[in-house]
Amino acid sequence: MIEVIPSILVQSHDEFERRLRLVENDCLTVHVDVLDGTLFPHMSWADARAVGAMRTEVNYEIHLMVENPLPIVEAWSKEVPNFRRAIVHAEMKRPLGAVLDAIHERDLEAGIAMNPETPLREVHAFAPRIQSLTVMGVHPGASGQAFLGASVLANLRLAAEHFPDLPLEIDGGVTKDLLEVLIQAGAMRVCAASAVFSAPDPAEALRALRETASTFAP
Repeated sequence: MIEVIPSILVQSHDEFERRLRLVENDCLTVHVDVLDGTLFPHMSWADARAVGAMRTEVNYEIHLMVENPLPIVEAWSKEVPNFRRAIVHAEMKRPLGAVLDAIHERDLEAGIAMNPETPLREVHAFAPRIQSLTVMGVHPGASGQAFLGASVLANLRLAAEHFPDLPLEIDGGVTKDLLEVLIQAGAMRVCAASAVFSAPDPAEALRALRETASTFAP
């Protein structure tokens, strides 16, 4: 099954909740981008206590584009009952193995995200310890960027070849027209931000993405 996951990167509580309510009835998981300016030069809003107060049935995965992810993981683990997966970046300077262990200690799934230019060898040693691998289709930090093309597809294909049992996620630059090639390259989870939230009817856009993706499922 191919899962299409709406991705939220916002600057305020109100915009977060607005987007959540638009899609919560049409997805299983919401992907939340967390930036604090330490790993990439961008910021986002993702306050754990406030998110936890937004009652919803969806599960959350958080994409931690930060240098020190564990305090955020701890806060989300404490405040957000339907927090299920923490994705950290291969490029951070913290010891990746210790970070993954700490995530698992909180009974969460752990994932690694890799930038378009990051070689797959950077995550090889950690593959047995993660439950997903996120391949970035753009450089992290802002929604609405154009998909970076052949190099990202090559990363996906290489990851699918090396880790055939590991769920692969593509994040960034996703459009409806790209779904076929992304899924053929190995993507099992597809994160979509602008393709959903820039549409006149985000819920309908999400449903259309999901229906299109299902036609290309292996």
